[in-house]
Amino acid sequence: MHKNESVEHLSESGMIGLGWARSGGEATAIFNSDYLAADGIDNVIHVLDQIENGNIPPLDFIELNACTGGCVGGVLTIQNPFIAKARLQTLRKYLPVSRNPIPKGESSYIPELYLFDEIPEYAPITRLSDSIAESMRMMADIQTLKSELPGIDCGACGSPTCRAFAEDVVKKLICVDNCPIKDRHENEGECEK
Repeated sequence: MHKNESVEHLSESGMIGLGWARSGGEATAIFNSDYLAADGIDNVIHVLDQIENGNIPPLDFIELNACTGGCVGGVLTIQNPFIAKARLQTLRKYLPVSRNPIPKGESSYIPELYLFDEIPEYAPITRLSDSIAESMRMMADIQTLKSELPGIDCGACGSPTCRAFAEDVVKKLICVDNCPIKDRHENEGECEK
């Protein structure tokens, strides 16, 4: 592509906004050092486990990016993630800190509808049932069903792994017929549609 001498800036973001594309970018925008930033799905899962177990000290902000390196390392990045990250740093260098001035007469730029007064209710996602006995039975059913599945973690059913698929079947969220690899004739009539 030919370089154009007069490039019109289409971005409405400043240095802070553009920084959100990399891991830690959102956290640095709060101008507070009391935060944790993690990237990569394995690291995110580990951090969430640590939070659930109460092993992480209280923080003001926790930023978790499933993609390694943040959005610049995501699957929709058309360039090498490391080149994209370097280019992002170059773009940020010549931008103002922010392009969002606080309107006159207002103390904050954040619109009221973005703020909430009630803290969301905690709902454990790893618990199979409120009853330990029922959870143990469900766990045994998951193991049994998992051993009957192909075990190739193809994702064709919509679940990331065969184990996750088995858990969803036991929880009655999906039907065992959703596995396109497993023989369908042996599962007929087992699901509520």
